[in-house]
Amino acid sequence: MRYNHVNENVISQLIEICGKRNVLTRDFHLISYASDFYKPSPKTMPEVVVLPEKSSQISEVVKVANTNRIPLTPVGGLTGISGGAIPKFGGVVMDLRKLDKIIEIDTENMHVTCEAGITCSKLAYEVEKKGFLPPHFPASRYAATIGGSIASGGIDGRQMVQGSLGDRVSSLKVVLPDGEIIKVGGGVAGKTEKTSTGPPLKWLFVGSFGVLGVIVEATMKLYPKPEASESVLVAFNKVDNALKVAIEIKRKNIPVTCLTIWDKVAISTHKKMKYGPAIPDADALLLTDFEGPKEICTLLRQKILNICHKQNGYEINKRVIQFISGYGADFYSAIAGTGKGGWGAIDMCIPLGKVNEALNSFYRVLSKYEIEPLGALILKLNPTYIDFFYRVHDEKNRLKYTEAVKEMYSAGLKFGGSLSHGMGVKVDAKDLLITELGESLNILKKIKKVLDPYNIMNPGMLP
Repeated sequence: MRYNHVNENVISQLIEICGKRNVLTRDFHLISYASDFYKPSPKTMPEVVVLPEKSSQISEVVKVANTNRIPLTPVGGLTGISGGAIPKFGGVVMDLRKLDKIIEIDTENMHVTCEAGITCSKLAYEVEKKGFLPPHFPASRYAATIGGSIASGGIDGRQMVQGSLGDRVSSLKVVLPDGEIIKVGGGVAGKTEKTSTGPPLKWLFVGSFGVLGVIVEATMKLYPKPEASESVLVAFNKVDNALKVAIEIKRKNIPVTCLTIWDKVAISTHKKMKYGPAIPDADALLLTDFEGPKEICTLLRQKILNICHKQNGYEINKRVIQFISGYGADFYSAIAGTGKGGWGAIDMCIPLGKVNEALNSFYRVLSKYEIEPLGALILKLNPTYIDFFYRVHDEKNRLKYTEAVKEMYSAGLKFGGSLSHGMGVKVDAKDLLITELGESLNILKKIKKVLDPYNIMNPGMLP
């Protein structure tokens, strides 16, 4: 597909729509949008950045891009680590962070409606004042936006009790590639959680990375705060023992809120931090979180400890939990604060019984390419996925990291897994989508062709 460049006439139209202060063309502005958090990144400068303040402006900007056959990349907090927000063909970057208003907090029906550019932390602050848990609370919450999280199919620590992020979305307002604004899902009011009125079209846009349209507004479910919450941290001499505990918890259907396992390399990364002496020497740490009435939490705690003791696990002092966090958020601080260079990660869904084999294969790949491993976090149960981290020392040698990622992806798929759980498939490895999706990839391409015949919406994300 051949695209046109942004010319002075297009710039003038964008200024008329969004105002001069919301149209950026200087290099020192554009370079800030050449990449997200993906490393090593194929940095590509946009030709112009627009910051609309309302959905009607987004519609008009999309119409300008569509009419002039100019690629358009919608972005949120730029916290993604797969390259989904990189303007791969230049063109227009649309930053949605000025759409940051809460439209309604419906305490009776337990829903919140907000604009797509609001950060997850700001939304959490506002709904918690009303006595609710936030609808989405990722590790990147201070920068990540709700719209970006939905568009990337993001994850947080509560999906075992609240479902995936898409499950929490009742309805979306979306600007299509021709500029039309539509609402999908939720019944007439947008707050009906489940209907049988035709196919649930909201799922076209959850995890779509902006290739089918721009999410501008979301109505999401709210959840009451639990009476009590509890966490148990247990150390093991083998990661396999921790995995056996996870399997037993799943088999017995014990209602845990979150489950996280750190392997030995991840533990050693934590131990390099100032709080390192508080972290025990172990091959694996298992953290389980659970909530509910106090008496239920007491019973769950004992039940989990009994299972852990059968696998030779021993409980760790609760104060250690504050350093490693509930589901790995502080691990990002550890990898950023220990060692030179950036970092990358894959997040593959792997059947629980195959996790250890998959981990071993990932480490072999990194050893082959002489890439420093930073450790693995094994998370959740339905499904289980591995966040596998590595150091990026040499951003100029992109080919080495790209080939290593592809080999790890291929190894994980052999165990019956999925390429990504919540981070998205690396843009440099998009050719592997056919391996997982098969003929359904062609269906996706046909849908893309119907909605976006000129392929202006975030081109380069699909093979």
